[in-house]
Amino acid sequence: MTNATWVCFDCRQVVRASTAPRRNVICPRCRASCICLGRQIPVPPKNKVAAWRQLRRQVRSMVASWAERRAREAVARWHHLEKRIQALERLPRTPLRDDAIERLRKELATG
Repeated sequence: MTNATWVCFDCRQVVRASTAPRRNVICPRCRASCICLGRQIPVPPKNKVAAWRQLRRQVRSMVASWAERRAREAVARWHHLEKRIQALERLPRTPLRDDAIERLRKELATG
């Protein structure tokens, strides 16, 4: 794993830590959870309060757009599965067709 920049916006503290999946990096100063910025986003100096506020706004905006994109992709996937099920239901019944429909319905149910 590579190291990334993690920040605590409340303390303006920067921590370099691994990008391991589901990693929770704790701020060494206030013990709150840090936010991962990756390796490419520049972090302003600690004394530039306005720049830290701007960075926080940018991160919030990026997180919101990622969540919106994931939601759109989930809806698109759901519609694709429904259309595929409808197409299969129009075909003559066979064990293979029935298994495929069942598998697709399970996938729909699990999200």
